[in-house]
Amino acid sequence: MDRNKCIKCGACINTCSGMVIEFGKDGFPEMKSLERFGWRGCWKCQHCLAVCPQGAVSTAK
Repeated sequence: MDRNKCIKCGACINTCSGMVIEFGKDGFPEMKSLERFGWRGCWKCQHCLAVCPQGAVSTAK
């Protein structure tokens, strides 16, 4: 997540199929703590990348 580009619109949160993105205490979207990827975690669908109007979401860690 590029915080310089993020406008805190919540589009990534609203589209997350795995429901693993939430607003952090600082107001920026962040991933919930995950023990693993898969059904109960990030599905790596990349919908969050597709809907971000600012291109702030990336697959880089």
